[in-house]
Amino acid sequence: GIDAPDFNLGVERALKQAGLRTAHYVSPSVWAWREGRAARLGASADRVLCLFPMEPAIYARYAVDARFVGHPLADHFAAHNDRAAARAALGIGADTQLLAVLPGSRHGEAQRLLPAFLDAATRLRGQRPALHIGIPAASPTLRRQIEIALTGHALPSGAVRVLDAQADL
Repeated sequence: GIDAPDFNLGVERALKQAGLRTAHYVSPSVWAWREGRAARLGASADRVLCLFPMEPAIYARYAVDARFVGHPLADHFAAHNDRAAARAALGIGADTQLLAVLPGSRHGEAQRLLPAFLDAATRLRGQRPALHIGIPAASPTLRRQIEIALTGHALPSGAVRVLDAQADL
């Protein structure tokens, strides 16, 4: 299966029980929370293909065959971004303070996080009037959600920049 463990683990388990070998690509974030899910994943998949190099060691604790295969986007980004070039692309000076507000890439997490994050950004902007705020939007839908959330805050429009497809900055 590819990602979507809520659906794929059941399919993988049934296939494995029928004698077919299975692999699960994109490990759930067991390193971040509920590590015990690694054992459940191992019961469904013969092999787990991991995006991050630290994940196989976690699965090894549960006797699960896991292999690091790398992240498909890793080659799209420089290991160390050029700060001066990023600031130039954003149109901000070298000495300008910049706050990155990172609401997540999913509607639900952005809905939960944006109000608190924007409240904090508003307070910080009150203390530091020259502060610039950048908010990356993972999709057009998320961009619209961010724009709607911004209408309820006292952040000047010139102080906030919603960024589309600029993860390389």
